[in-house]
Amino acid sequence: MIDKIFEYLSVRGASDPGFRLSILDMYKRNARVGRFLSLLGFSLVNFLYRKRQPKYFFVGGRFSELMSKLPSRDVCVIGNPKQFLYAALRGYSFRSNVDLWGKLARNIECLDENEVQGFVNIYSDRFFLRANDQAYLIVENDSLPLQRFLITAARIRGVKSYCIQHGLFQKGSPPEILDGRFADGIFVYDKVQARIFSSAGIAANKIFTVGYYNSPYIPLRMGFNGARKVCFLGQPWFKYSEQLSEKYVAIVSDLKRGIEDLGVDFVYKPHPWEKGAPYLIGLNLFDGGMADAIEGCDIFFSITSTALVECSMSGRVSIQVYDENFNCDDFSEYGYAHKIESSAVKDSSLLGELLMRNPVSISIKHGEDFVAGFLSVAK
Repeated sequence: MIDKIFEYLSVRGASDPGFRLSILDMYKRNARVGRFLSLLGFSLVNFLYRKRQPKYFFVGGRFSELMSKLPSRDVCVIGNPKQFLYAALRGYSFRSNVDLWGKLARNIECLDENEVQGFVNIYSDRFFLRANDQAYLIVENDSLPLQRFLITAARIRGVKSYCIQHGLFQKGSPPEILDGRFADGIFVYDKVQARIFSSAGIAANKIFTVGYYNSPYIPLRMGFNGARKVCFLGQPWFKYSEQLSEKYVAIVSDLKRGIEDLGVDFVYKPHPWEKGAPYLIGLNLFDGGMADAIEGCDIFFSITSTALVECSMSGRVSIQVYDENFNCDDFSEYGYAHKIESSAVKDSSLLGELLMRNPVSISIKHGEDFVAGFLSVAK
C-alpha cells in the first residue's frame, strides 16, 4: 500500500515526461520553507481547539465556501501558516503539515517504504487520533503523494476520504491520470464529468454528481459598456512537453494578433504554475484574481482551463480554442463554452463574430445545491 502513495507520479510521467520533476521541485520548495518554519516551532502547531473532535478535515483552503456552511466546531484545516491564520480567524481546528514536504520529497527521489510507513503511523495519531467517530478527510485530488499520504494515515483511524473535483477532466486524456481511484469517493461537477470518470474505470458507486464547489462570482458590471476586453486564461503547458509548449505559444501569439487587429484590448492571465515561463515577456499580463478578471474583462479564451466554466457561470463569454494536439474535449458539446478551432484564430471575420456572442447558458449546480449534495453523502 505504501508504494501506492507515489504511484501516480510514475503513471502520469508516462504521458507527461516533465510532470514528476515539476511536482518534485514544488515539494522541495515547500520543504525549504517547511524547514525554516519547523525551526520556529510551526510544525507543532496543532493547538487550535485541541479538545475538539473534528468531523471534516480539509487539506488546504480551496473549499472555503463549503467550510463556511459547516459548523465551525466540526471543521479542521490541514496546511501551512496561511491556512493557520484562516482557521484561527474562523474558529476552526488546525493541523500543520509543513514538515511533511521534505519527507515526501526525499521518498519521491528514493522510496524507503519502512520510513514512510513509520511517518504514516505518526501522522495518523497526530492528525486523526481525536477525530469524530464519523469523520471525513476532504482533498482536492487523491493522486499526488501528500494527499495519498494523508488518506492512508486517515484510514488507520477509520476516517473516510472524499475527493472534490478541482478541474475539468477530458475523455481524451489517458484514463489512468484521472482522480477518484484512491479516495473512498469523488464529488464531480455534472453528468458529463461523471461519464468521463466512469468510462475511465472509476466505480459508479464512488462517483457523486453534486455540482461545482464554488458559487460563481457575479460581476458588478453586467453587459458591455463600449469596447469589449479579451482575457486569455493561461495554462502551464511548457512544463509538460516542448512540442505542446511551442504549439501553445503559437496559438496565443496568433490569437493576440487577431484580437488586437480588431482594435480590442488583449490581456493574458497566467496560471500560478507559469511563473518564469519565457513567453510571458512581451505579453500584457493581468495582475489579479479570477474575480478581478471577471469584473474587468468581457470575453475569455483558453484551451482546456476549468476557469472557462467559471466565467460562463459568471455570465461572461467563454471561448475554447480547440486543438486536438492537447487531447481536449469540445467544450461546446457540453455547453461549457463557445469554440473556435486553433487553425481559425487568424480569421478576423470569425473572431469578430465570436466577440459579439452572448454567454452560453450553463447548467452546473453550485452554492447551496452543492452543499446539500455533499452533505447527503458525507453526513
